[in-house]
Amino acid sequence: MEWFRRRSPPASDQAAGAEAAVSVDAPTPIGPGDELYSSSTGYRVERRLGGGAYGSVFLATRLAPSGVSIDVALKVFHRPGGHDPLRVLRRELSSLLAIQSDRIPEVLDWSLDGDPAFVVMRYFPHGGLDAVLDRGRLDESQARRLLEDLLLALSAAHQASILHLDIKPSNVLLDGHGGYVLTDFGVSQASRLAKKALASGHGTPRYRAPEQRLGVFDLLDIRTDLWGVGATVWAAYSGLDLSLHPDLRVADEDRRWGLPRLRRHRPDCPRDFEDVVMSLLTLDPGDRPGSAAEVLERTRALDGGEDESQSAVDHYRALLTRKEIDALVDTLIDPLLAAILRSDHVTGTYVRFPDGAVLARQGELSFYTFLLLHGWVRIEINGETLHTEQREGTFLGEVATLTGSARTASMIAEGEVWACALNAAELEALVTRHPEIGLRLIRSMAERLAR
Repeated sequence: MEWFRRRSPPASDQAAGAEAAVSVDAPTPIGPGDELYSSSTGYRVERRLGGGAYGSVFLATRLAPSGVSIDVALKVFHRPGGHDPLRVLRRELSSLLAIQSDRIPEVLDWSLDGDPAFVVMRYFPHGGLDAVLDRGRLDESQARRLLEDLLLALSAAHQASILHLDIKPSNVLLDGHGGYVLTDFGVSQASRLAKKALASGHGTPRYRAPEQRLGVFDLLDIRTDLWGVGATVWAAYSGLDLSLHPDLRVADEDRRWGLPRLRRHRPDCPRDFEDVVMSLLTLDPGDRPGSAAEVLERTRALDGGEDESQSAVDHYRALLTRKEIDALVDTLIDPLLAAILRSDHVTGTYVRFPDGAVLARQGELSFYTFLLLHGWVRIEINGETLHTEQREGTFLGEVATLTGSARTASMIAEGEVWACALNAAELEALVTRHPEIGLRLIRSMAERLAR
């Protein structure tokens, strides 16, 4: 049954008779005093909070039979330039329902039927980050909290395979306790969708990643969202709203990044914090970190005064030319694996581990999956050998990479070992471009669980 906007509670016979009058091309305007109904309860519109191309957000009061009312944020969708509002609603609603995080607004109710369609979310009365920036800028502790909260939100979203694609100050709310909440998943996409399905993922000028601005949709992945986090934190800490400063230029020696180094606008910016933020703003997505969890761990380590320890991948990485990589691949027996590694679709770091080298330690947080190319790797749990892996094309450590969790086992080289180390974004790209490798990954994980 469909439920429609009206001044009085709906009657079932009225709703049935009204269905034929609904026009998907001309949504009914909403204003203060109007009432909207879901299948379970009603909401009275109080005032408009804001909006954009895909809809408007209103402060509303839930009409509770008990007399106990609460304020909620009610988002109404409309048709912008030929887009189907119901499709937009379903996309945002499915994203919000798939993500479990207190850094993303909780969904309380929704209505997919009637005119208009809407979703009801928790209301944050303290406003948005954009209003804060209208009055000034964040101090260092606030900027660090903003960075951490946005990374927490993205970590949860990316684990649900959801890309936000429009991170900016106006899509960040204040939680009233010194923290921040990421909202507005109206242009979100399932990670690694086909190019034609990503046509709405352009983002907002000045806050969007270079691959969004250029329309290179094949490159949109979790690192695109990390750019949005970097740009938002950069703007909040520098006090410069990027949408109002299109003339910002990087120095000739800083062509690696899309924005000037933070210390040019905040000389008091700590070097470690600047390095983290700028790592999200590299023009080449391949130079950005591979996951929100990776950046979050680095940020927390710095906040705790810990020095960044060099990973085994960084320590043993082999700087190979394309010719040397092809020579290594020529030694492989598996023709499928060799063909994939010869293609331009595989990005990762080739690593040569000497005998006895520790690829990863049990209990540590590291963010690489190892694609075994040559050699033997001993798997240990609590100092006891579980088994030894030697099969070409075996993935090692993929669960920790994809979930951001601690290693459940240690991996030690027995003799010389060659592997391709892949961060979360690189692993996702590999298995989605080559489903046959994805099936191999699933089988190896199943074998491990059975073992």
